[in-house]
Amino acid sequence: MTGELGTADRPALGAGRGPAGRRILEWATSGTKAPLAVTGSPGAGKSHLLAWFAAGAHRDPGTMVHGLAPAHGLTADAVSWELGRQLGYGPLSTEDLLGRILADPRPLTLGFADLHGARPGCRAALVDPLLGFAHVRVLLEAGDTGSVPDGAFVVDLDDPALTDRAEFAAWYAGLVPAGAAFTADQVFPHPATARLAATVPGPPAEGAVPSVWWARLPETARPALHTLAALRGPVPLDVWELLHAHLTGDPAAREAVAAAVERLPGGARYEVPPGGPVVAGLDQRIVDVLKSRALTSSYAREHVLGHAVAAGTADRLLRDAGFLVHGSATAVTAALSDPDTATAAPAVLVRLWRRAAPVLTNTGMSDPERAAVLHAAALADAPQMAALLRPVAERHTWTAEWFRPGESFTALGPGTVEGELLAADPLGRLHALDPATGADLRRVPSPAEVRPLALAALGDGMLLLDRDQVLHVFPPGTVAFGEAAHRHNQDGPSALASVPASGLLAVGDAEGRVHLWRSPAYDPEPLSRPLHQAPVSTLAHVHSARHDLSFCLSGGLDGTLRLWATSGEPMPDPVERRDCVITALAAADTPAHGPVAVAAWADGRASVWNLLDARVRPLPLLHRADAIALAPDGALTVTGPGGTYGLRLHFDRLWA
Repeated sequence: MTGELGTADRPALGAGRGPAGRRILEWATSGTKAPLAVTGSPGAGKSHLLAWFAAGAHRDPGTMVHGLAPAHGLTADAVSWELGRQLGYGPLSTEDLLGRILADPRPLTLGFADLHGARPGCRAALVDPLLGFAHVRVLLEAGDTGSVPDGAFVVDLDDPALTDRAEFAAWYAGLVPAGAAFTADQVFPHPATARLAATVPGPPAEGAVPSVWWARLPETARPALHTLAALRGPVPLDVWELLHAHLTGDPAAREAVAAAVERLPGGARYEVPPGGPVVAGLDQRIVDVLKSRALTSSYAREHVLGHAVAAGTADRLLRDAGFLVHGSATAVTAALSDPDTATAAPAVLVRLWRRAAPVLTNTGMSDPERAAVLHAAALADAPQMAALLRPVAERHTWTAEWFRPGESFTALGPGTVEGELLAADPLGRLHALDPATGADLRRVPSPAEVRPLALAALGDGMLLLDRDQVLHVFPPGTVAFGEAAHRHNQDGPSALASVPASGLLAVGDAEGRVHLWRSPAYDPEPLSRPLHQAPVSTLAHVHSARHDLSFCLSGGLDGTLRLWATSGEPMPDPVERRDCVITALAAADTPAHGPVAVAAWADGRASVWNLLDARVRPLPLLHRADAIALAPDGALTVTGPGGTYGLRLHFDRLWA
């Protein structure tokens, strides 16, 4: 019987780890609530085993892993942001994530890699509460058995019984050249130790592999390895050479690094035995070299701040707008969790970072996009930082213009006065806003008893959708809305949209239907279409006189975005579908690009659609959008739990 596992439906684990794989599958299929803990010495393959399991778990609903978050070096909030994204909630604080998971009706399996390397307090704040949730199963990587939760199902990779000896030996034989110093039995069952042993030339040796490896290194390689040991993660060769040359003054740094590389297993890093020269102020010297010579390198992005924290000078880097754009978002978050660093850093920076970090920790963002996010967050109360960031932010496809932190509205919509935006606050009061500046222009009369979740303005009146799913006409008796309100209050109205300039009104209901009134005052019946398998959550409507086109867009609790060119039938399939709810829609007829729509999702992501040619671009939001509004000039207003802010969409760059 082969020890390699599941070659038909999963990748082989390799290194004889089939028994360990079967052990983890035993836990997955048992239905036990006990957490799974993968333990073992450094390099035993704990993270690899978790990744292997998660990668194949989708093949069987019973073994599905709904989220697997890395934890090494991260705070509880940073882990929560990533886990929230994977679960479809968007990046949430630890407290909010726990609340969402508790309310989630799905049975969930959640994993944490390198949990033993997380920042202090991460496990207590996030993982321990999850262990008490009846519908959540947890799998985690623990450095040793002492950090295993009580009652856990343990997979200990130091246990020889979890590695097939014959297959390990065959795997090791493929690594070692003839005349290697160690046999397979000497390095069994540890793959990392085996890879290191494979680099040690003969004659045969006894004793610990790292000690023998070090003793048989060429003298020229050892100084470079001492430099490597002072670093905090994988490093490009040119940066290693640069740091070694500046820290030691070695004129042959390139040759020394090359000699060291020959004796390192590919892609691995190891503890180097002590004994190198003591370099005073080593961390600060590394910071100085990286800042002056290699600040844009991958190593500096990820680790220069860690060296600065160790040197006690992190606040200097954190005051640098350029570093905030280029540096690792998770590293900045971790640095600000250090009490000394947080105390030394400006308070406005800490507040700015709390707003921006959940978005910035998403991977794949360009520097102009990061600058745009930081600039938006800084507009609230860090004007000097905002001014420094703006030149880079303006190179992106959008730029923030204003921010009102802590001021949220429950509904936004175009007003009947050109250039004004109607906004309903949580107390039900209506405000006319300037979308270009966010300034309050005036108070708008409204019924005191109504708390609008959506609004539509036409002519001299308004239609307001209250929290009780009742449409209210204001002023009472307004002819334009009377029939619509009477008709739809019987159907459970759930969404509203209007185009004041053309008199169009759209209403969505709890059955997933969308109703279009071309002239609410005179139409005996609306055009009605069933578009969703769940209640309509939001609507937008746009009319382009130049193109003689009208589009109705609807989002539903079924996670679909539907498009209806109202001169014909709706598109047969959703234009966008996700495992997430659309929380807000807005649309406008733009001078240069025609009808444009923005769809915001519950996970804090948005998409910008050019409706004439079906092009779409992603748009990150600082927080979940409860309502949005788009003006023809590209002014986008976003309101949600973090406040209200205004963006300028640069359409020429969006569609370039």
